[in-house]
Amino acid sequence: MATVINDLLDGHGVSKSIDGYVFDRIAIVEGATGEGHSKVYNAMNDTEMPDIGDPHPALASALLRTIDFVEMTHKAVKFRLHYAQKAPASSSGFDDDSIQSGASVIQA
Repeated sequence: MATVINDLLDGHGVSKSIDGYVFDRIAIVEGATGEGHSKVYNAMNDTEMPDIGDPHPALASALLRTIDFVEMTHKAVKFRLHYAQKAPASSSGFDDDSIQSGASVIQA
């Protein structure tokens, strides 16, 4: 098992929009085995790394959406963890950005 270091300030970000909060966290995994993509894969799937769908520690409604590889050294692999809240659906049942269309053909 490797060592995972989270919550470094360098590279973190928080934003808020009409859709809610978005958080970017940096995770560094030290001690992962393998070479190249194998090392990245092993680090990304280490038991100490959060899984897709896990909640952000500061806001449980913001879920981990993506894990992006940033860089690798001989000692560590660095990832960006992207958390976001899901935009609420509008009362119509459609997203506010959706386009609805309807047509009918009458043949005489």
